Amino acid sequence: MAARGGLGDGADAGVETITGMWKIEEIPKIYLTALCAWREARGCSVEAIRGVLHVIDNRARQGVGHVEVILKSKQFASFTPESAEATRFPGADDRLFHQILEFTEQVIMGQDPDLTGGATAYYDSSVRPDWAETMTRTAQMGTFVFLK
Repeated sequence: MAARGGLGDGADAGVETITGMWKIEEIPKIYLTALCAWREARGCSVEAIRGVLHVIDNRARQGVGHVEVILKSKQFASFTPESAEATRFPGADDRLFHQILEFTEQVIMGQDPDLTGGATAYYDSSVRPDWAETMTRTAQMGTFVFLK
């Protein structure tokens, strides 16, 4: 994606946008949210990927912010230092990542229906974390169980 609006030329400083609608300072939110979904749900269904995006967004809407939600310690396995996923990044030609970026924009703008039922957490059904016991199951997409 190319930045528009005079990036680097000094014109309209502070109002540069990406994809025609995002301010430059919002890029970390969009990129990190998409990267988290790519790392966490790559290889899963489109619905599961969107579900992960909605979990991030649902938490962020509680007043914390997308970047803070993702980078909070021990919240997303792919962002923990001991995870092999923590050092993986999509290539420039990764079509799935580009699709996830589009989903991310739709979710953040409120234009994607929340199939998770307002979930603020999820886990892979191959494990059953202790913290899930106190939460209400809202949906399941593939192997991902969503809760709030």
